[in-house]
Amino acid sequence: MSYKRRHWVSGRFVTNARPSRHPLPVQLFDNLSRRVLPWAPAFIPVLAPMNESPFNDSELAASVMAVPPLARRADHALDPDRNAALVRHIEAGGVRTLLYGGNANLYHVAVSEYGDLLDMLSGITTPDTRVIPAIGPDYGKMLDQARILAQTRYRTAMVLPLAGLTTSEGVEAGLTRVADTAGMPLTLYVKSEDYVDVETLARLVERGTLLAVKYAIVRKNPSDDPYLRLLLEHVPGGKIVSGMGERPALVHMREFGLAAWTTGSGCIAPRMVMGLLRAVRSGYSDAAQRFRAAGTTRSRSRSSPTWGRSAAQFDAVRTSCEDRRCGAHAALAGKRLRARVATA
Repeated sequence: MSYKRRHWVSGRFVTNARPSRHPLPVQLFDNLSRRVLPWAPAFIPVLAPMNESPFNDSELAASVMAVPPLARRADHALDPDRNAALVRHIEAGGVRTLLYGGNANLYHVAVSEYGDLLDMLSGITTPDTRVIPAIGPDYGKMLDQARILAQTRYRTAMVLPLAGLTTSEGVEAGLTRVADTAGMPLTLYVKSEDYVDVETLARLVERGTLLAVKYAIVRKNPSDDPYLRLLLEHVPGGKIVSGMGERPALVHMREFGLAAWTTGSGCIAPRMVMGLLRAVRSGYSDAAQRFRAAGTTRSRSRSSPTWGRSAAQFDAVRTSCEDRRCGAHAALAGKRLRARVATA
């Protein structure tokens, strides 16, 4: 059974045909409520086709975590069609977790637009794709976004990192209140040892305030990481995702036992990056290295079939975002994504 979903996005209805996973009476009530109440604010919950099941730790190891850019129109409004095109490309490659954070430039998304963004993202995926939106990075913005998230069917949100002006005690108290307000555990993005100490981080995971950790502290030698080794004494590796792309990912998985990694390259060549994950999981280290080298070579070659297929999808986003000068939101994320692939 399928029906036309009407999502309230950027001040208008966007209609998507999606297979239904809900009883017919619920569908009719949802559609009717949107027709009768066209003025309903964006944060009123809708029936979303994304993966709404309780989050399981095994999901972190089953798929890389793609970090897509966010497409916008020339008037700065969200572009559901362009974003959906990119999501379909990523899903076709087997990726089942989407994290909208730094590459999507959610640091600068207005709270007034956040509900529209959540509605759009929940309506452009298949039912087996997990969507994780980011919140923050400052406490006040997180708290406002948590109130919006509480009215949705999302299962977690990632806390963007805040540089300076924090203490471990303050981070613990703030994240606890935000998680309670949102009614869901959080995913924490760690980019600096100064943000939160290991003991505090371990307590937040043990209490259930944190569901997972995105670890992205840059080291000259990824194998030499005392902070990560200490963290793993308190937090299982299956709850930690390497957060810096493919470069340190193989070391993080082989030597530290982390679950998987976040990937911008996976938005361009998702099938290849998922193949790399399977190679690492199977213990084929040499094959994984060759796979990574081949992926780097192909990504750099604009004449290769891989580049042509994947870049076409990326350019669909870039055209609507950069060439039409929609502003810094997706332009910056797009340039960052392409630079990451070119230098991987």
